[in-house]
Amino acid sequence: MILSMFRALSRPKAVTQLVVPLNLHRGGGLAYSINVGSKQPVGDSAHSPALSSSGDGDGDSSHLRSIKPLLNLTAVPLIISQARAKRPSPSTMARTEEAKLDLFLQWLQVNGAQFRGCKLKYCDSTKGFGIYSSNGSPKDGVLLVVPLDLAITPMRVLQDPLIGAECRAMFEEGEVDDRFLMILFLTVERLRKNSSWKPYLDMLPTTFGNPLWFTDDEVLELRGTTLYRATELRKKDLISVYEDKVKGLVKKLLVLDGDSEREVCFEDFLWANCIFWSRALNLPLPHSYVFPQIQEDTETPCPVENSSEVTISYSGEHIDEINGKRFEAHEIDSEVNGVTSTSKQEETVWVEGLLPGIDFCNHDLKAVATWEVDGTGSITEVPLSMYLISALQSPLPVDKEISISYGNKGNEELLYLYGFVVDNNPDDYLMIHYPGEAIQNISFSEFKGQLLVAQVCDHE
Repeated sequence: MILSMFRALSRPKAVTQLVVPLNLHRGGGLAYSINVGSKQPVGDSAHSPALSSSGDGDGDSSHLRSIKPLLNLTAVPLIISQARAKRPSPSTMARTEEAKLDLFLQWLQVNGAQFRGCKLKYCDSTKGFGIYSSNGSPKDGVLLVVPLDLAITPMRVLQDPLIGAECRAMFEEGEVDDRFLMILFLTVERLRKNSSWKPYLDMLPTTFGNPLWFTDDEVLELRGTTLYRATELRKKDLISVYEDKVKGLVKKLLVLDGDSEREVCFEDFLWANCIFWSRALNLPLPHSYVFPQIQEDTETPCPVENSSEVTISYSGEHIDEINGKRFEAHEIDSEVNGVTSTSKQEETVWVEGLLPGIDFCNHDLKAVATWEVDGTGSITEVPLSMYLISALQSPLPVDKEISISYGNKGNEELLYLYGFVVDNNPDDYLMIHYPGEAIQNISFSEFKGQLLVAQVCDHE
């Protein structure tokens, strides 16, 4: 199969100039409005709440939670030599990566993250960073704890001091959805000189092994596969969105940020798109985390809920996007595991987002760990946090890579989303196109025809 030619293409981590913190300060935050209620499916499994302006259009956000501002690490190029001396490595690249890692670990620590039974380390230029077990596995199996306030979510974007107002305006006009907001946010933050997210962004790959980054000759090797058509459509769509919405807006936002000289290019937007699709998780946020006022007064009618349906859906995996589909709102459902909650404060709202730290777990068919949310702090002693927990019954061996599952995906989908394939993948499949008129000559043709029509409708 032609995809096997690209199995060596993993997610490379490129070298970026290191900056190191000396001073800490807090940034401001703006309020936001949210409406959960669109019914448009995206992909083939994961769905999360679609955000939009509130039903009454007045931007009232008094019932919503204000996310704690991120602790910013102000960049000054002083401690690079100290970081290198602390973690000596045999090559210049390794030294640079280790220095970036030191800064990122400081950034995580000051923002409340806790490594309890694992460590983040640089492997090599092909594999990049990964999470590995450390000495003394905790008895409760909790390996890593990250506050939810550190997540990049649509709520975070809508209250951002720089781009929040523009994003809310586009939301009210129905021009964009929550996924677009996060991709726009990543694009802008990558280009900002003094981004609070720089220690995290510097750790991320700058190029990818997925077909959107293939050369023209490499793309031609995919001809005859579903992936070829999906790549063509997606690239065309991304270019259109960039030219129509992103380019001018990002330039405007950078000027507002005091940087009128920074140039914006399509590769910046493409990078942000690939970061989102390759790293975003479905975050099971407590309803009270997103709507705290509703928990305090459940008898008072809420303007948002009166104009929408607060609903829930989860796939338990990384999010999916294939078949060249553009940005869409997400289908949601009112049940969790088949049980409808009778109290809003007991519900979980599934929101797509990036969680720095946990998103460095790589994929394995036999996952070593999974992630959960601790809303009350009863498990981790850190309320409103997400934690990585071992899925094994016995203690982890020292220095074992801690992997999670990206879902039961075939190699075509893995290559499209993440830029790698799995040898002897038990979930692999080959999609073929069967002429509609030929089905009339086989047994149970009418029934099989109905199944095919149903499948087509599910993917449209």
